[in-house]
Amino acid sequence: MNNSKRRFLFQNGGYYHIFYRDVRVSAYEHPHTHSFWQCLFVKKGRITQIQDGTKYYQVEGEVFLTPPGREHSLYVFANDTVYYCVSFSEALLEDALTPYPQIKKDFSNIKVNYCVSPQRLALLDASCAALMKMPESSIPFEKDYGYHIACATIIAALADAPLLSQRQPDDGNDPENTMNAVVRYFEQFYFENLNIEEIAEKFGFKRGTFCNRFIERTGISPKRYLTEKRIHEAMCLIDTTDLPLNKVAEQVGYNDFSTFYRNFLRMTQKTPSEYQARLQHTKPERTEGGD
Repeated sequence: MNNSKRRFLFQNGGYYHIFYRDVRVSAYEHPHTHSFWQCLFVKKGRITQIQDGTKYYQVEGEVFLTPPGREHSLYVFANDTVYYCVSFSEALLEDALTPYPQIKKDFSNIKVNYCVSPQRLALLDASCAALMKMPESSIPFEKDYGYHIACATIIAALADAPLLSQRQPDDGNDPENTMNAVVRYFEQFYFENLNIEEIAEKFGFKRGTFCNRFIERTGISPKRYLTEKRIHEAMCLIDTTDLPLNKVAEQVGYNDFSTFYRNFLRMTQKTPSEYQARLQHTKPERTEGGD
């Protein structure tokens, strides 16, 4: 179902839509918003999402929730990522929240990216697969059996949603706070000549401890994070500017174009020029995204 049909579905009383994606090459969804709620479930691989300026790393067995009107973008590297995306209406959400009166409809009091238990992981996989088997013509405009399967899917997804603490830790020496500061540092200064050992020392870690803590926080090594950040920013520059590719490389921190070329190809399965050429034939849709 394309975006215009999905919008039509919800505008005319539909309750849910689901799709399955098996990503074989890198994909990037530009920043966009929706008029409906959304739950993305990663069955395999890893996805980077940015929601209202905050970056999230979603790995196998995790869900990501997006309420209406929340700007977000999605980036998938070429690692055979497989995921389901369930879009749903306010009416379906209200039924799904019946067991969880503590959760707000805008998800403002829960973490939007979290891991689900193995039992619920199996249930999510089975219920999403069941919804996928329904023919498009039977996408419900009434509360039939498909509606209840979709509702059960969202109930399962929300069961492990962590409530946000009312009190936020203010200890500057807290390890989690420190690693959050490290991630922000990478986000702000990715284009500079960063040295992992020097950054570790700057934040009071030995290199080994620093790398282990960083992996615990993000799921990937500092070097991998920096490379992904730079290539992601390079893709954004190629998408939105007419800069020559060598200038793009410089803007994101590569003084050596061959290193930029090699990392871009490894991360996206395309050369920079191939990616640039492909974009000349596509125009991003910025209001209703395809995720």
